[in-house]
Amino acid sequence: MTLEKPLSNFFSLLQANAGALFLVLLVFLLLLSIWQVVTFSELRRLKVIYARLTQGAKGSSLEQILLQQMEQVRAAMARMEELDSALHALQRASEYDLQHLGIVRFNPFTNTGGDQSFTLALTDAHGDGALITSLHSRDGTRIYARALHAWDAMHLGDEERQAIAQARERRRNGS
Repeated sequence: MTLEKPLSNFFSLLQANAGALFLVLLVFLLLLSIWQVVTFSELRRLKVIYARLTQGAKGSSLEQILLQQMEQVRAAMARMEELDSALHALQRASEYDLQHLGIVRFNPFTNTGGDQSFTLALTDAHGDGALITSLHSRDGTRIYARALHAWDAMHLGDEERQAIAQARERRRNGS
């Protein structure tokens, strides 16, 4: 008896508000449908990403593929460190290779024709090297060599200073 009265009140309340209740359920159904479309489109996007990640991997899980990728990245990083170390060693070693030169041709004697004489500056990255001067005359050619240390030598002639300046300028210009 006591249960019949509240149930009949509930059913009569449902009958009185059936239109509003139907409208609320319809809006709820519409919101659920929109949520489902959004969820399916997100799922489709994730499937495409997963397919790209697992492309070429037969029977492998995403975890296995990511672990393989991490191993490859670690190996590549180790190789990069090796190459970087080798590059620095080569750069240090090449500082002492012949890198810069300057040459000046000139005529030291008024009684000879043409600029047959020359001064040649050959240096490494630090300006250490040799200065070779050839003096040509009617009687013969003489060749002299001097050591250069840090772009300097003792008792230089004008042409020798010019050859050193050329070599230094090419050093600054990187040519």
